[in-house]
Amino acid sequence: MKQWWLRVMSRPRVIALRRRFAPQIAFLQARLSRESELGLPLTLGVLLVIGATLLFGGVAQDVVAGDPLTEVDAQITHWFHTHATPDVTRYMLVITDLHGTTGVSLLALALAFFLFWKKKWYWLLTLVIALPGHAHQCAAEGGLLA
Repeated sequence: MKQWWLRVMSRPRVIALRRRFAPQIAFLQARLSRESELGLPLTLGVLLVIGATLLFGGVAQDVVAGDPLTEVDAQITHWFHTHATPDVTRYMLVITDLHGTTGVSLLALALAFFLFWKKKWYWLLTLVIALPGHAHQCAAEGGLLA
């Protein structure tokens, strides 16, 4: 297999194409490199965000159109409501509170210690800059609900 690939890559036409598209090939190699934080991790992250956005858009379109998805959602909601117990409710409230100001602050503090330990200064700075925005948003949401 390796010999076949080397023969294909040594053909004059392939060499000419590689020279012609050298900047594009270099860009793709950089995007798929595991060595750089701007390589494969960034590429996979962007693809994941695009996929999640498309999925959310599809669900939102189904809700607006009144597709069967909304009926299934109503049936699942009804099932959970009829099978609710105090223990399950407490468990779900704990999960919900993990996303509140205290839970996010504790998780961010643990992440900050980890980033400090690993000497990932750029990511630590990013966390320190981004976290106050999240705390402000949580406080604003809490103020609206209170």
